[in-house]
Amino acid sequence: MKKVLTLLFASILLVGCGHDSHSSKEDKSKHESSKKEDSQSKEESKSKSSDKKDKDYDTSEHETYKKKPSGTFKGDKLETKDYIVTIKDKEIIHNKDKDRDVVAFKFEVKNKSGKSNVNASFAWIESFDILQDSKDTENKLSPSYISFRDGKYAEWDKHQRDNIKKGGTAKGIETYELQGKGDVFIVGKDNNNYDKDLGRTKVKLKDLHKSSFSPREELEKSINKELEKEDEIQDKKDHDKSEKKDDDDKDKAVTDA
Repeated sequence: MKKVLTLLFASILLVGCGHDSHSSKEDKSKHESSKKEDSQSKEESKSKSSDKKDKDYDTSEHETYKKKPSGTFKGDKLETKDYIVTIKDKEIIHNKDKDRDVVAFKFEVKNKSGKSNVNASFAWIESFDILQDSKDTENKLSPSYISFRDGKYAEWDKHQRDNIKKGGTAKGIETYELQGKGDVFIVGKDNNNYDKDLGRTKVKLKDLHKSSFSPREELEKSINKELEKEDEIQDKKDHDKSEKKDDDDKDKAVTDA
């Protein structure tokens, strides 16, 4: 009887162990399935994220991300999402006050987007570098400030630092001091990829019109013109005053008579 009970108890233990082993296998299978689903979910999320990046970036052959260009530059027109810069004329100006030649660019800027703080001067500086060719290097030219407030270039300078309204256009003029006689290049900046540019336009100096300009002389002319106006106004006042005195004297003479 004791042997029978022992065998029965052993059988119960074996059945229990078998059930636990089966449950453990099921739990392990469920766990592995869950891990697989999580992995697939992460891969899908990563793929979606990659697709989104591809919309904003171009991939190079080295699989590094490059932002799309900040705009386009063709001929004499550079366009970004915010503004359009159109180069209207180029010339060489001899600055008589400093006895130096500068290359001058007359241009117009249109505010496309209505972005605030867009003016002609800002748009030009943000858009272009000016280089000059030499024997061994391409030299980056520095802006050369010339006061164009008075004289024949005044219309290009008058509003170039004023903010432009959406859809509005303003003129501007920028000058760069030349470092020799080599050709000049207008280089469109790619402000999204600083190791790239949007293109370049070659300017042959020998083909440009050359003129002379003296800010000091133009200022003196402007001052003299203002003084002449003031003299004319004063002369008119004196004339009117004299006529009034004559009329008053005549009226007094009639009254006395």
